[in-house]
Amino acid sequence: MSAGARTFSLDDTFIEPQVLEPPPTRHALFLILLVLAGLLLLGTAGWGDLRDGIEGQFAGGAREMLANQQWLTSTINGIPQLQTPPLLYWLIILSYKVFGVTVAAARLPVALASVLSVALTFLIGERLAGYWRGFAAGLIYLCSCDTFIYGRMLTPEPVFSMFFTAAIFCLVCGYQRRRFRRAWFAALGLCLGLACLTEGIVGLFYFAGIGVLLAVFLREARMRLPYLLHWSCLLIFILVVGPWYGWIFHWPWPAGFSRWQLVILNLLLWFPASILIGPGLLFASRKVLRSTDFSFANVLPLCWITVLLVPLIVSGAHSYQGLLGTSTAFALWAATLWD
Repeated sequence: MSAGARTFSLDDTFIEPQVLEPPPTRHALFLILLVLAGLLLLGTAGWGDLRDGIEGQFAGGAREMLANQQWLTSTINGIPQLQTPPLLYWLIILSYKVFGVTVAAARLPVALASVLSVALTFLIGERLAGYWRGFAAGLIYLCSCDTFIYGRMLTPEPVFSMFFTAAIFCLVCGYQRRRFRRAWFAALGLCLGLACLTEGIVGLFYFAGIGVLLAVFLREARMRLPYLLHWSCLLIFILVVGPWYGWIFHWPWPAGFSRWQLVILNLLLWFPASILIGPGLLFASRKVLRSTDFSFANVLPLCWITVLLVPLIVSGAHSYQGLLGTSTAFALWAATLWD
């Protein structure tokens, strides 16, 4: 009688991180972060009138969609607004139905998305370097000027950033663990599809760029990320974005900004954590200069920042998609840099 032998793939040889029961401290830190985010973002959503321009466009467009029962195309005074996908309008309409047509109800989806972005930043940081680093990353993101200014402003960018960050979280979970990897990557397709249904199909190219850079720097990424091309992940993404983009094709063409203005603007939006850049790079010089020290926790935030920010600087274009997304990536990078 001969015993059967199992053939292991190269991916099976990598040891997965051990799952331990999280201590009470972790839960307390996460709860503190959520309470602070709720007080600062949800608690102030109704402060001040809606601003003319983009806030009026989305609040008024959602009100007209609700009145006209036209769910695919928003209008302002009867004029179709085709430059933005409809997901944010739908969320505002849902808020109107629950809380009434008020300023707080109009801003509630954006404020809630910002709170969820803080929570996701904590969870990603925890996955990369432990719950204390996750708490630091979430606190950095919550205290940034970017979150303070745009965290409850009625624009699609915070909602886009939240769904994009959720896609990154699914990527991290699927990357680190072979068990349920396809389920996590299928959830990634859903989150990425919702991001594209909020702000535009450009989110798909951002994510693809991050995946390519990870594959360049990490051998494990070249083995694990091809699971993203599984038919279930692609099908979920197509089912989410296909119907509306089949109705009307959209591509956002942002207004111009100079390259130096973009660099300065990001440093200001990352403040006060932006003061950590110099000392952080100094202490982490071995990680940056020696490729043998590269790890997933170090490379992911840098790839994230590079893909979203560098094309904007090179082209001189301006899009809050990139600016808000880099704030989350910078918070994770700043929190995980100080080993």
